[in-house]
Amino acid sequence: MTDADREAHRRVPFTDPRTRWIVAVGAALLAAGLLVTTGSVDAMSTAFTEMGFDPDRSRFIAALIAASIVGGAAGFVLRSRWLPALAGLVAFVGLFGPTFVVETQSALGSPVDQGTFDRVGWGLTLLAEGVFALLVGWAGAVLAWEVRTDLVDAVVRLRARPAGMSRAARIGWPAWLAVAIVALAVSAPVFGDLTNFGMDSAMRGGQGGVGLVGGGASASGGPAGGPAAGPAGAMGGVGGPSATSGDPGGGGDAGIPLGEPPGPDVTPPPPVLSGTLTTSARPWLAWAASGRGTVTETAFPAPWTGGTSTTAYVDVYTPPGYGTGSHRYPVIYEFPWVFRFWDRSVHIGSLFDGMISRGEIPPSIVVFVAHNGGPYPDSECVDSFDGREKFDTYVAQAVVPWVDRTYRTVATPAGRTLFGFSMGGFCSAVLALHHPELFGQAISFSGYYVAGIRSGQTVNAWRPFGNDPGAIARNSPLAMARTLPTAARTSLLFVLVGTSWEPFYGPQYKAFAAELKADGYGLALLESPLAHSWAATRALLPTALRIVAAHQAAVGVFAQ
Repeated sequence: MTDADREAHRRVPFTDPRTRWIVAVGAALLAAGLLVTTGSVDAMSTAFTEMGFDPDRSRFIAALIAASIVGGAAGFVLRSRWLPALAGLVAFVGLFGPTFVVETQSALGSPVDQGTFDRVGWGLTLLAEGVFALLVGWAGAVLAWEVRTDLVDAVVRLRARPAGMSRAARIGWPAWLAVAIVALAVSAPVFGDLTNFGMDSAMRGGQGGVGLVGGGASASGGPAGGPAAGPAGAMGGVGGPSATSGDPGGGGDAGIPLGEPPGPDVTPPPPVLSGTLTTSARPWLAWAASGRGTVTETAFPAPWTGGTSTTAYVDVYTPPGYGTGSHRYPVIYEFPWVFRFWDRSVHIGSLFDGMISRGEIPPSIVVFVAHNGGPYPDSECVDSFDGREKFDTYVAQAVVPWVDRTYRTVATPAGRTLFGFSMGGFCSAVLALHHPELFGQAISFSGYYVAGIRSGQTVNAWRPFGNDPGAIARNSPLAMARTLPTAARTSLLFVLVGTSWEPFYGPQYKAFAAELKADGYGLALLESPLAHSWAATRALLPTALRIVAAHQAAVGVFAQ
């Protein structure tokens, strides 16, 4: 850069170092003030909630965006990256700090079966949030400075950027790179859990809880009399003929109406929800054991052709005391994820151990049926329109019979319960309505009930149906509910968990509840303020399990 160029650059506003520092601080404060006073952060939080995130994660994402904007405002004035990055961090703390405090208080007071407070996890949560807040503030500053430099070059026709070297460069980029790699290596896995499972996912430890950088492992060993290898006699070669390559086209929800909201009287029975069942209403207390259950994994021949795997996996949790008695156990089927995924999100191993040990629910076998590896990103737990995937057939003809052959089960519809979250909520509903001869209860957390639906929340849900009207009609719980015989309707109990005000899941929840009520199904509704989130599932799964246990006791499931 020539002397003439430097002189021209000095004429550009805010080139004096002391002035730039003062103006940079002022720009950061102004940006933060505008974000708050104009309601922009709240608006972003609301938008993310409407997209399906729970309120805490929505606030977290909005605070990160705000940190990048504040960092960018300071970085537009000041070439140094550290002040803008710190400004972004301060903005993030101010916007998300109160939520973090609430999450910490909640984790400190959480019951044992929801994960006891983990100091290491809390520290890692704090580290991950701080690292990424600094990172987005720094990124905003880098981008803003590039924009400013281009503008300056355009104004004074400079061909080179201002001379000088940042303090970070003088220290040495290898050292800073090493620090950055270590910080990201430690915080990135935790950050992934925060955004996927919930902002307090690392704070709640306990059996199978989140450790330093990952989820809990399954308990080792298998149940007495449990599977030692693959399922003998399991159905193989289930997949149908291969379809042509490429994704099905089209879209829409086949015009299935969502119906009217349920009336105010569609509420769970208070005696069931109270959680104060008498000893006489809990016959399992006479033989229940306390302690920890075990989890085993079994591989099945995949019920699909194509995809990325020729194997499908089933995890089976057996309760405390299973290996020492002769009683038969009710079975709970979860779709469509493995045990480890649920243990990272809601600490489900500890939850079942705790509730069973305290006698709140009967000792139960819990079967986690995974769908990963098939030709469709979301299986929707159905037989696909093109025959490439037969997940429904796999469940009914392979998994359930194998569980009944391998374990001591109550092999009746009333002895079997389905449950799942989001797509799993759809799975629970559609499998219950397809197979009332197999299942007596279904728990759906924040599900949807129209097959083939397209939305920002269900990007791949339409694919297994290929816009085929017949496939959509055969697999839409909202349409199927009215087609079952009266005897089948009265034998099924649905426990629906949802948030009425959610833009996407709320109307689905209300419409399906109204349809079930009108058609005479057993119904309990659990309204949640936590929207579509793992936090809502963690909070209300115990209540839903108590409702099912009380129902099973009433219909004589435990009369052994």
